[in-house]
Amino acid sequence: MSFKLRPANYSDCELLWKWRNEITDIKNSFNSNAIPYDSHVQWFNLNFKNPNNLFFIMEHEKVSVGQLRLEINEFSEGEIHITVDKHYRSMGIASKALFALEESIKESSINFLVAHVKPTNIASVILFIKSGFFFSRLVDFKGFSCYELKKNLL
Repeated sequence: MSFKLRPANYSDCELLWKWRNEITDIKNSFNSNAIPYDSHVQWFNLNFKNPNNLFFIMEHEKVSVGQLRLEINEFSEGEIHITVDKHYRSMGIASKALFALEESIKESSINFLVAHVKPTNIASVILFIKSGFFFSRLVDFKGFSCYELKKNLL
């Protein structure tokens, strides 16, 4: 099974919007509203230019099947946002993406990976724990009580 994590580009904007507005992604997101396309394009253009945001597309058998975004903060932590297309879930793709991400940032200044996950998002909790993340604490994140999971890269 061929897998690749490639840098996203501007032509991926519409695909990212479609994944973001998929019903399961909306349910697990910290903004539980569908995002209008024009708003998404503005958000994408602003964030894609930010050097502290890294956007990746997951490819399985040369088909785009998900996205992984990393927001790097002033503490050298990379906050992970991950989505897998509904037709490709439960295939281990997100695990492969996290492993590939770690390989691609080995030489960076990022010390920790951080994920904020709603307690109801069991699949993501399991994904991060199996990928070596530890439970850091229960936090209020964007108005939601959620798990903060971390992985030390040092």
